[in-house]
Amino acid sequence: NKSDFELENSDLSFNYGMKYMNTRYNGDKYSFTNDAVDELLINGQQKLNAIFMDSEWKNNHWTVGLGIHYERYKKQGKGIPVDLDEGTYGAIPLMQPALGLNGDAFNSSEHFINPRFTIAYSPMDWLQIYSNIGQSSRGANVHEFMYANNARSNPYSINPDLKGESSFNRDVGINVLKEGVFQSNDTAQLKINYFNNRVKNYILQDQFYLCGDGSWDGTIYGVCGIDDYLDYGAGSAYDVVGLYHNVPNKTKMHGWEIEGGYDFGRFYTHLAYSRTKTNFPHDYLADMGFSHIRTMPEQQWLLDFGTRWLNKKLTVGMRLNYTGKDSLASGVDFDEDKQLTEKIKSSGVITDLYASYKPYDNVQLFLNIDNISNRVYNYALSGGTLGTGNTVGSQANQGTGRGRTIYGGVSIRF
Repeated sequence: NKSDFELENSDLSFNYGMKYMNTRYNGDKYSFTNDAVDELLINGQQKLNAIFMDSEWKNNHWTVGLGIHYERYKKQGKGIPVDLDEGTYGAIPLMQPALGLNGDAFNSSEHFINPRFTIAYSPMDWLQIYSNIGQSSRGANVHEFMYANNARSNPYSINPDLKGESSFNRDVGINVLKEGVFQSNDTAQLKINYFNNRVKNYILQDQFYLCGDGSWDGTIYGVCGIDDYLDYGAGSAYDVVGLYHNVPNKTKMHGWEIEGGYDFGRFYTHLAYSRTKTNFPHDYLADMGFSHIRTMPEQQWLLDFGTRWLNKKLTVGMRLNYTGKDSLASGVDFDEDKQLTEKIKSSGVITDLYASYKPYDNVQLFLNIDNISNRVYNYALSGGTLGTGNTVGSQANQGTGRGRTIYGGVSIRF
């Protein structure tokens, strides 16, 4: 709900409400040929309860915002029984104790109180200086704490102790919105923002080596290093286990965002640029083909420009997208037992063309050509080409972006 109040020389508004969400995960026994595996199919759910209130006071020059959000996350699920026959289910029962599980159902909850504060000052009607500080949170989703990997004999990577993320966020910047700069009908805008975020309990998908003596006699597995893992011969009880877990130290992200544009009716242009530095961790075995391998790119920019004709009914434009260098996993240093990373070059500039026509106010025809040069590239933060040896040279960019794509359609508003 939203409530607005007009005071003598200022305005006061409140935005408040609540939210409830329930997400369930159920294994489908009909997708397996072995009926006995039905006992291993994992089931779980997550619930979210939230109450929030945001307020804003505003006069001619000042804007002050204050808010508080309460969020409660609850997760439920069940581990894999540890007394199953190892001959049927392989190493799964023995891995359970190594992961802290005993086959029992788990039911846990956590809550976050997230305050936020905003202050902005406008010395002139076209300029605003602002600063924000606050906290946000995200609970572990079902896929993360249940690791929904339902391949037969493989749904073992459950982490009931996975905690939600919380982030302390700060940013400061300026907003410029000026009309009549060069002409009576033009508009210029500019936004410059610096942000600095600290994430506690960042959730990472990771891989671990588990080693045993190969006797299948109920020996409890333990997490071991690469040397121990390679020492076990054929028939020994060892495996690589995937798991989502919390990073012990705070994960940092800071950088700049710059956005601006100019529009005088017939012609318009818009530019957005960001530069980011992070210490996001890599999956230990990412280069072995188990998970995503990329981190946040150092910089990105987008340039959009176009022109309008036929009384602004026809719009024709072009977008240029650029994603800079990023880091990716390049292997494992077996001597130091740590992940290696390397920088790879950008995929280059991706060019899109678009056009739209509005014969009526509620009808619009559109035509787009994305990646007109048919360049091979990766989306930011995508996995790219996974697998050993595919993270070097040009192979690292044989990835996730679509080739030349042409599409069009019509939209009608009623």
